[in-house]
Amino acid sequence: WWAAPGMDSYMIVYISFIAAFVGAEYIIVFANAMLPDLVEPEDVGRLSGYGWALGYVGGLITLVIYLLFISTAPGKDTTLIGMAPIFGLDTALGEPARASGPISALWFIVFAIPLFLFTPDRPKGGAATVGERMPGLRESLGLIGKKTELWMFFLASLLYRDGLAVLFSFGAIYSAGVLDWGAFELGIFGIAAITAGIFGAWIGGWLDGRKGPMPVVLFSILVLLVVSIVVLTITKDSVLMIPVPEGSSAPNIAFFLCGAAIGAVGGSMQASSRTLVVDFTRGRLSMNQAFGIYAMAGKSTAFIGPALVAIVTDATGSPRAGVSLIVVMLAPALLMLMAANRRAKATA
Repeated sequence: WWAAPGMDSYMIVYISFIAAFVGAEYIIVFANAMLPDLVEPEDVGRLSGYGWALGYVGGLITLVIYLLFISTAPGKDTTLIGMAPIFGLDTALGEPARASGPISALWFIVFAIPLFLFTPDRPKGGAATVGERMPGLRESLGLIGKKTELWMFFLASLLYRDGLAVLFSFGAIYSAGVLDWGAFELGIFGIAAITAGIFGAWIGGWLDGRKGPMPVVLFSILVLLVVSIVVLTITKDSVLMIPVPEGSSAPNIAFFLCGAAIGAVGGSMQASSRTLVVDFTRGRLSMNQAFGIYAMAGKSTAFIGPALVAIVTDATGSPRAGVSLIVVMLAPALLMLMAANRRAKATA
C-alpha cells in the first residue's frame, strides 16, 4: 500500500516483496509436507488435486472482485461495471493498484483461520538450531545423489516447472508483442486460464487417485509441449502456419484455447507433482526435507529460463524465438521423468 507514485525510496517495497516471497515459499513447503499426514496414502493425489483446484477458485474469486469493484478499466476512472472504485480509492494516486496488497493480506488472514483451527499437526520434536540442521541437508542431498531415480526426478521436475513458469511469465508478454493484446484481453485471458486450471486440477486429482500421479504428470508435460509448439505458429496473420484473413479473430481464439490448455494441465501437473514427491521419497526423507529440497530445486534455477528467453528474444528481435526455448526445457524433462519412473519400478 505504501508503494505510492513518486515516493522518495522504493527500498521498503523491495524488502516487502522479498519478505512476501520468502513467506510464501515457507507456506508452500510446510503445507505440501502436511499432505501425507492428513489422509491415507492412496488419497494423497486426490487431496492434492482438489486442494490445488480450490486454490485456483480463491484466485479467481479475488481477481473477479478486484476487476469489478476496485481496478479501473483501461483509460477510465471506473471499473469494468462502470462504478467508481470502492472505499473512495483515488486512481490518480494509484490506490486501486496499491489496494491489492491489503486485500491479499486480508485474504490470507481470513482463510488461515480454518487451517489453524481444524487441521491437525504432528507433535513437535526437540528444538534444533540451523547449524544442527545443515548436516541433515547435506545428508539428504547425498542420499539423492546416490539414488538415480531420485536425482533424475528432482532434475526433471526442475526443468518442467521452469518451463511452466516461463509459459506463465511470458504468455502475457508474448500475446502483447505478437497479437497486440491490451490489458482487457490479458485480463480475460487470465480468467480463462484460471478457470481451466480449476477443472484441470480437479480432474487431475481424480485421475491421480485412480491411476497414480505419474501418468497425470507425463500427460501434462506432453500437452504443454504440443501447446508450446502450437503457440509458436500463431501470429496476427496465421494459425498453425495457415494464413487467415486480415482482421480474423482466429489467432485470438487459438491463443485463448492454448492458454486454457496451459492452465488446465499446469494445475494438474503441479498438484500431481506433489504426489510424486511423496511416492519417490517416502521412507527415505521426511516430508519436510523432501518438499524443502523440491522447493529449493524449483527456485534455485528459476531465473535461468526467463533470462534465456529474454536474451534470445533481445538478440533475435523475435518473441517467438525466445519462447521456443520452452520446448528445449520440456522435452528433456519428459524423457528424464520417464527414465526415473522406469528406474523406480526396477528398484522397487
